Amino acid sequence: MSILPDKYRKLRLYPVGRLDKDSTGLLLLTNDGELTYQLTHPRFENEKEYLVHIDGSLQPHKIRMLEHGLELEDGMTAPAVVKEMKSLPPFTTA
Repeated sequence: MSILPDKYRKLRLYPVGRLDKDSTGLLLLTNDGELTYQLTHPRFENEKEYLVHIDGSLQPHKIRMLEHGLELEDGMTAPAVVKEMKSLPPFTTA
């Protein structure tokens, strides 16, 4: 939020989600706290989709780990659906 121009910081905007340190993407901002809650709270089970580029290929045992969920500092991740893509979708610029 600190990178927003002053005129937007005064609007009490809430980020919907987050971008991790080494990631890029779209971050939604809204002044609707209820919308933020409904989109981000785990109880609403909103599905998230990520497109990840790696060098090489993902080993089968690593895919199984993602599909079962991973233990992180703040708890278990939800099980993932992993799909290999042979080419990039048209909206990406990798």
